[in-house]
Amino acid sequence: MHRHIRRVGAPSECVGALGGAAIAVLLLSCDYIGRQGQPAEEFHLLVLLATFGAMAPVASNHVASFFLGLETLSISPLGLIAYPAHLIHVIRMTATHTLGD
Repeated sequence: MHRHIRRVGAPSECVGALGGAAIAVLLLSCDYIGRQGQPAEEFHLLVLLATFGAMAPVASNHVASFFLGLETLSISPLGLIAYPAHLIHVIRMTATHTLGD
């Protein structure tokens, strides 16, 4: 008799949790984005890109897909930091963070 051992934190559970968190962020941010007068499509796209970038390393079976997911995950927060484009110091901070001192 073989026992089936269920792993705690299986990739499908982690991907589901990340997807649920992304949906919650998108739903809770709709009102805020509308009040700021910013285009919501860019914000939603950046959040989904970051979510897919977080899901890729969790579900990867190969080192290349793991690092591609990390790369995707590391690019989208820079866009999210610079999202409020009307604040010039935010854009300057993003450029400094991206390019270094």
